[in-house]
Amino acid sequence: MKPLALVSLLFASSLAHAAAYQCKRPDGTLAFQDKPCPGAQGYEIEVDGILTTRQREEVANPSVINVAPAVSPDQIDISGRWCAYGMSATPDGEVDSSRTGTWVFTATTVMHSTPTTEMITAPYDRNGNDLVISGDSALGNTAWVVTRGKGTELILTSASSGSHHLRRGSCLSASR
Repeated sequence: MKPLALVSLLFASSLAHAAAYQCKRPDGTLAFQDKPCPGAQGYEIEVDGILTTRQREEVANPSVINVAPAVSPDQIDISGRWCAYGMSATPDGEVDSSRTGTWVFTATTVMHSTPTTEMITAPYDRNGNDLVISGDSALGNTAWVVTRGKGTELILTSASSGSHHLRRGSCLSASR
């Protein structure tokens, strides 16, 4: 094998195992780094040419990609990044795909943004399929219900905001 081809192969394989994270510093500024954020104050982001942790898991374990059967809402792991690909008045209503956004759940906080709003962070508590977001943000003091879902999709419903239809991953990958 030629030396240049070997270097190219090694570089490409290192990209496949890298990850990128967007972290919020204590002073409120953002940092981008190759290691998980301390204290769960951020999330993994998608960068062209770099597989996310979840994408690497899907490649290593193709059964993860298969459409999972519907499960009890309280059994859905909501941690990670979700693309809100639309909203509806009820879980079974017509989905308005012009109302999109991003949800990111850590163990104790939720971050939410839309194309026209900044990222809002608020603490939440989960009890079964009930999700209570608290705090003084626009998301605060709102009761949500994980209405239904499969392994990679779920519906969050609140009395004041209707139903948000989410797919696991970033909105960029959901629209490709």
